Amino acid sequence: MQTSRAWIDELISEIGYDFSDINSIMKGDGYELFNISSVSNTFIIDAEEGRAIAADPSVVGEEFDRYNTRLAFKAAQAMRRIGLLDRKSVFLDVLRAAPGYRLYEGITREKRDMEISRVSMRPKYVKRSYQAHVYNELEIIYSDLKSLPTGHVTLFKPDTEASGKTSLAALGYFLDECKKAGCTVDMMVLYGFISKPGLLKIIDFLKGRDIEYYAFAIENLTALSGNGYDMPLYGVDKGGNEPGLLLKSIAPYEVVSGMAGNYYPGLDQPGDWSERQSNLFTGVGYESGGILNHLQMSLKNLNELRPLSESQSWYKQPHRAIYDLLVRKINERLNTYTQNSG
Repeated sequence: MQTSRAWIDELISEIGYDFSDINSIMKGDGYELFNISSVSNTFIIDAEEGRAIAADPSVVGEEFDRYNTRLAFKAAQAMRRIGLLDRKSVFLDVLRAAPGYRLYEGITREKRDMEISRVSMRPKYVKRSYQAHVYNELEIIYSDLKSLPTGHVTLFKPDTEASGKTSLAALGYFLDECKKAGCTVDMMVLYGFISKPGLLKIIDFLKGRDIEYYAFAIENLTALSGNGYDMPLYGVDKGGNEPGLLLKSIAPYEVVSGMAGNYYPGLDQPGDWSERQSNLFTGVGYESGGILNHLQMSLKNLNELRPLSESQSWYKQPHRAIYDLLVRKINERLNTYTQNSG
């Protein structure tokens, strides 16, 4: 949506964005890579596809998969140029959602002779128990780690990192199994929508195990709502205990200014990553995603955010237009999927 540069710059000022520790370090074919000096080895990849996924909940199904595939090709190119595709590696799919990031396809296309083993596991939250394979209330209900190599490896792990709780539990189990197989992870590469609080927890976990890390966040190192789930670019926290609390991500000026005209404040950028996909691998077969539910919940979230946002001094007419546009696009997509499933 077309918006004035003056409005965008005024919004950035009122939100209180500070871009001083973000620097552009690389440009490629349709993407730009930034680093964050205050969080070591942490990068932001900006591309048209990432902005669309983050700002528009109506991007689902085949379009969602197409955008993720193109974005993963760009991320893999950046990883190769940094030198992260030169070692023996393990690629971990945390089922069901993570394969939707399409990073494996990106990496193996970018470096076809790369020595990389692909393994998978599926965690599920359960009540605390003393059953085998239960880590912090997270049960590993499926794993296929047969192809773990021996020796020192780089671990690639694409996923949505919100609170970081799921990753810490899954990684604890995974690293235990690696040790049994004679596989030593001494470097880890994260990729996906990543919140700053979640990343810091993962960094502490990895430092305690002497594992070097690199993190590639799509579009921004997100804020995290008080509910531990929503990952906004900026906006009012609808899930916290402080009414009206303003959240903002760590993002380059190019990303904030480029997304401001299409993003509704407070909206969760990744959404339910599983539900935005058409088909999901469970470990034993495929099942359909929950696209209809994702679209319905996106409308619900927009309607909950609207009264919270409208009371803010920075909320202006362009925000109302963005709301109307997103509601229209989601309803159009809802109609399409309802007709196709009817």
